[in-house]
Amino acid sequence: GWRKLANSMSIFPEDIFESPIHDEIETLQQRLSAIPGIGPTREFQEKLASAHRLWKQYEQRYRDYHSALSQLGKLALDRLEHRIVSLAEAGSKITSLRQIYNLWVDSNEEVLAEFALNDDYARLYAELVNALMHYRQKCNAIIDDILGNLNMPTGAGMQTVYKRQQQMQQALRDSLNRQQQMHDSLQQIQQEVERLRSSMKPAISGAEASQGAVRKKKNTRRSS
Repeated sequence: GWRKLANSMSIFPEDIFESPIHDEIETLQQRLSAIPGIGPTREFQEKLASAHRLWKQYEQRYRDYHSALSQLGKLALDRLEHRIVSLAEAGSKITSLRQIYNLWVDSNEEVLAEFALNDDYARLYAELVNALMHYRQKCNAIIDDILGNLNMPTGAGMQTVYKRQQQMQQALRDSLNRQQQMHDSLQQIQQEVERLRSSMKPAISGAEASQGAVRKKKNTRRSS
C-alpha cells in the first residue's frame, strides 16, 4: 500500500526501480564511486565514494534483514492454519472472530519468539547495525571535514572538549575528597590532643600543688 501511494505521487513510472533502468543506474553509481579522486579535494572525494559504498552495503544488509522478517508472515499463517486444523480434528469449533484473533496473535508471537532466539536473527541484526554504524562514522568524518574547512567546531573537537571537561570534573571531585579526608584527619588529631590534655590535667595540677608547697616552705625558712 505504501508503495502504491508513493508511486501515485511520483513523477517516475511505477516500475522504474524494478526495470533495467534501475540496474543501469546502480552500475553507473558503482563506476562513479570506483573512480579515484583527483585535484585538491581528492581525499574528500574518496571519503564520499567510501560513504556511498558503505551505504550500498547497508542497503544490502537491510534487504537481507527485511527479507527474513517478511518470511515470518507466511510462517505465522502456516502456524495459524495448523492450529485451526488441530482444533477441527479435536472436535472443537470456532464460534467468534475473537478466537481467530487470539489464535492469530499466538501464532505470530510464537514465530517471532522462535526467530528472535535464532542465531540467524542475531547474525542478521548484528550485520545490519554494524553496516549502519560504519556508514554513520564515515558521514561524521565527512561532516567534520566540512566544518573544519569552515572554521567551525567539529564533532571530534567537541568530543575532546567534553572529555577534558569530564577529566577536570573528576580531578575536582578527587581534590575535594582528599581535602575532606585531610579535614577529617585533622579533626581526629585535635580530638586526640584534647583527650590527652584532659587526661594530663590532674597530674599537672598535683605537680603544681607540690611545687607550691615546696616554695612556701622555702619562703618560710628564709623569713625565719
